[in-house]
Amino acid sequence: MNIAITGVSGNLGSVLCKSLAEDVFNVFPIPSQLYRPIIRSNKLVKFLQKNNISVMIHCASLTNVDFSESNKRAAYSSNVLLTQDLAKITAQLEIKMVFVSSTGVYGNNSFPINGLNCESDKASPLNIYHTSKLDGELAVNSFCKDPLILRVGWLFGSASLSGKDFVLARVHEMAELSSSDEYYSNTEQFGNPTSSEFVAEKISDLLQNNVTGLINCVNDGPVSRYNFVNRIKEICGFDFKLIPKPNSFFSRTAITPLNETGKTSKLSSYSKLLHWDNYLVQYCNK
Repeated sequence: MNIAITGVSGNLGSVLCKSLAEDVFNVFPIPSQLYRPIIRSNKLVKFLQKNNISVMIHCASLTNVDFSESNKRAAYSSNVLLTQDLAKITAQLEIKMVFVSSTGVYGNNSFPINGLNCESDKASPLNIYHTSKLDGELAVNSFCKDPLILRVGWLFGSASLSGKDFVLARVHEMAELSSSDEYYSNTEQFGNPTSSEFVAEKISDLLQNNVTGLINCVNDGPVSRYNFVNRIKEICGFDFKLIPKPNSFFSRTAITPLNETGKTSKLSSYSKLLHWDNYLVQYCNK
């Protein structure tokens, strides 16, 4: 199976290129100049046809939530218009499209009252970024036959030097702190930390089983942002004061949902579920 991937310089795209190439797939990174800053449809079509592509995984995205809130046009162009153009091309060439979305599109603001977000729940995004990801999903469903749409959780892990990885950023910050320094983290925001390696493994399983539709693709183990950050601190052996704070303590441009979890029962019917902790230990050690 020949697979083309966008966003290969980012966190997830870089891991997918490396991991899927070690599996049963032939991987073809799509050069960014074929779709950034504008899509070059004719050249992209030739690239896909030349390499006999049967699946396109679309990872390229403007992922900065606060930036998107202040730059709606840029978010819409990157996350909706580009996705729509790629969906049209894959439909034209009868290529299966895999679109990477976010569990943040559910927009729930209470956990555990609302429980884990399920694929059948209504999506009501609270900010521009998550709205653009949901609109991207709608575009894919409008143009593509039998696409696979994956709502991923709090992604971590990268094989790229240019990616902005959450865990690596926290480690860099923590490494500068002394034992008397304070570091604050949110006790009210919940999600499923999700390894990019795990997502690559699940995509491999889902493609080999020709799965279609909408699936939460997250590691098991919903947790608060505070407890996730504390686990990073424990694994790396840092010594500073981690201070729990409510969501209201943190000033952000965008409103972010407090419940970004994902229920994994649908994913479990196709592939083995795994907790995020072992992936986090491996990544921190690396």
